[in-house]
Amino acid sequence: RGRDVTGVQTCALPISSPTVTATSSPAAAGACPFGAATAGVEQAKSRIPAGLPSGWVWVRDPTGFALALPAGWKRSMSGTAVCFQNPQGDGAFTVDSAALVTRKPLDYFQSQEKTAKPAGYHRISMDSLLLRRGGADWEYTWRHDSDTTQHVRRVLLAVTDNRSYLLNWTTSDRAWSRYLPLQRQLVTLFDSAP
Repeated sequence: RGRDVTGVQTCALPISSPTVTATSSPAAAGACPFGAATAGVEQAKSRIPAGLPSGWVWVRDPTGFALALPAGWKRSMSGTAVCFQNPQGDGAFTVDSAALVTRKPLDYFQSQEKTAKPAGYHRISMDSLLLRRGGADWEYTWRHDSDTTQHVRRVLLAVTDNRSYLLNWTTSDRAWSRYLPLQRQLVTLFDSAP
């Protein structure tokens, strides 16, 4: 069992704490914090990978990772999590460099599911990823309020024996299908070694 995530490159960032951060909870997964200072992303000027999708830019984040994003996205921070939000404000991709380090990421997600389910939680999928150091993928929906169902994909990547990243994509359930190709590109084009 497990899913191949061809194209996900992994390397390293130090972890400041082995504990789970606030952005790691399912309810907060991927959502950019309200009131956080936002700025446009700065496009890299060199060492840009070939074959980026049309209209996308390569970004080397100051916290130590790199990724491709569609032009026009905004960046904000909350603790150790860097959040990138689309111009429409209805999709967010978050990278947390202080994710829990574990050799069993699927066990971690299963534990989180038992202890930190948000309101109206419904699991769609949860599985191991076929990565050398381990990884797991968790997709679910939850009810933000009586009118809004959020759809979340979380990917926990172990990049070294003591470093991991938690990637989150969040949008409304209504917009999920429309953004599915974009969400897959964001995960595939993430690079922990800028």
